[in-house]
Amino acid sequence: MSQLNCDEHLDSSGGNSAKINGVTPTIYNTAGKNLVFGGDFATNPWQRGTTFTNPANGTYTTDRFIIIRSDDAAVDIKKTAFTTDLTLSKGVNTEYCLHADVTTADSSISAAQFYAIAQYIEGLNIAPLGYGKSGTRYQVFAFLHQHTKTGTYCVAFRNGAANRSYVAEYTQDVSDAVELAIITVPVDTGGTWLYDEGAIGLRVTFALACGTDKQTTAGSWQTGNYIATSSQVNALDSTSNNFKIALIQLEPGQSQTIFESLPRGAVIRQCQRYYEKTFPISTPPSHGTSLGGGGEFRVNCNSQEPVVAWRFKVEKCQAPTCAIYGFTGRTAGQWTTGANDSANARVLWPNTSSVILDNSGIALSSGNWHCHAIADAELY
Repeated sequence: MSQLNCDEHLDSSGGNSAKINGVTPTIYNTAGKNLVFGGDFATNPWQRGTTFTNPANGTYTTDRFIIIRSDDAAVDIKKTAFTTDLTLSKGVNTEYCLHADVTTADSSISAAQFYAIAQYIEGLNIAPLGYGKSGTRYQVFAFLHQHTKTGTYCVAFRNGAANRSYVAEYTQDVSDAVELAIITVPVDTGGTWLYDEGAIGLRVTFALACGTDKQTTAGSWQTGNYIATSSQVNALDSTSNNFKIALIQLEPGQSQTIFESLPRGAVIRQCQRYYEKTFPISTPPSHGTSLGGGGEFRVNCNSQEPVVAWRFKVEKCQAPTCAIYGFTGRTAGQWTTGANDSANARVLWPNTSSVILDNSGIALSSGNWHCHAIADAELY
């Protein structure tokens, strides 16, 4: 094995186009280039579960993806097996997609109605794009899609206040075929863009249906809150419709590069900045899990109050909303021994790094007292 020690590696002319394994390293094609977290739904941890029955507006499903809607349909969100077209994906394979499955159709979308899946990117993370700054810059958005209904679909990019919008169109040419969308977007030089910790910097949105109130023209930045054009199909109009997306990537520049495949552990840590739980990764948070199923807090009380200082695995983007979870057959949201339950479980002083879980200053009988908890710092 050889080792090369040098201060600088230049090409033969002294320039900066030297290649490693056929690729010139840049800030755009090295680790951290993808601003969408969890866009590979095989490594996305799906901490809340892998099947969601008709989630309501404002519900996070798979990690970092939120449902935004006002419609009359019923749509289930699931983790579904996916067959990657390795030519389209430049050789990157994934085994799963995000799948929106229409179970009750809405064949008539009124002016104010819409259905979309979005990721809200934290302000700190969009700083490399330079939104709101003068000059010409671009971002590239690429993803695989497999939709039953053919025709025109839309993706949108909006600021935190949702008063600056850019809508782009892509096409599903063949029903249920895996296809690739590559969309180059000029970075907005106007409007107000937040680069703060815990603030929404950029809203990235996939539309399934959209009424006229949120429609605009494609291909330019607009003042207003828009997510589609008048060409957007109604993907909610039949219970036969499936909407699938995979390998989602947003990166600076004008050219699509290969999808950034991160180890699952790295993706989990990305997502835990916004949501963390004591349950095992594969166990959805619930008041009905089995005592001793793993991960729960256990405090041995000798006629004292149970107190836990939960230090988060990952610093949160903002002080989280925390909740205590009970166990099967026991009182929801309370400490339990498996035979006795508390009545005064409390979340105290949540901050970006930790939270206190106690019993409101009230002692409990001797024994091992258990609870689970979640910390939700998602962007809404």
